[in-house]
Amino acid sequence: MIKHAGLFRGVLIALLVATVLVLVAFVSQKRRYDRAYDAVLPGMAKSEVLKRFGKPRYLRKCTLAPSWDADPLDKQSSNCVEEVWYFSRISPEQWVIGFDQNGNAVTKYHLVSP
Repeated sequence: MIKHAGLFRGVLIALLVATVLVLVAFVSQKRRYDRAYDAVLPGMAKSEVLKRFGKPRYLRKCTLAPSWDADPLDKQSSNCVEEVWYFSRISPEQWVIGFDQNGNAVTKYHLVSP
């Protein structure tokens, strides 16, 4: 009986440690995305954005109304052709960067679901 209690305690501690490590990783990812997003400037090269954020969850044609940090842009001036999407695993947030045909950042969104 005592051996089983020790095993149970060990498994419980391992699960607790694993849970804490996963939460730390998720919080770290969110912070990295926040810092990367703040550093994106108009005209920044796609390679630099990807270097800061990492691999995006989605790549797709531009679908959002052109804006930069909630400031609307003229559709013609943005010339957005591709968006990269990043999602938080710990909060209902998304970070989206749009690029023109030359691979320069032309749109930027931080979306938070209610």
